[in-house]
Amino acid sequence: MLWACILLPQLALDGVMRRHPDPDAPLVLVTGPAQRRVLHAVNPAARA
Repeated sequence: MLWACILLPQLALDGVMRRHPDPDAPLVLVTGPAQRRVLHAVNPAARA
């Protein structure tokens, strides 16, 4: 399933936003260990 993450980088964010009650709220998904968090996906509200 790694190929899905490479071809569809916003897939994880889309899945979370479908279940989120307010789709216009800023939302960021992070990855990595607690000492070094990296932004994985950002919706347009969070980007602004």
